[in-house]
Amino acid sequence: VIIDKKEFMNENKISLNTYKAALSQMIEQRFIKESEIKHVYFINPLYIFAGNRLNKYPQRCKEYKPKSE
Repeated sequence: VIIDKKEFMNENKISLNTYKAALSQMIEQRFIKESEIKHVYFINPLYIFAGNRLNKYPQRCKEYKPKSE
């Protein structure tokens, strides 16, 4: 997700300090994660994916087999 700082501040009528505090809080709460590109963030899929990941991506799931002693 690309967040345009100036546009976001204008639309929400907030100051730069409020913007920085909100961004820091979202990162701290692990809602978003910074990328290597400035003003680009990753959204945590746990907050936006409302399905069963096992059914959606079966090719990426491995069956857990505990080691027997």
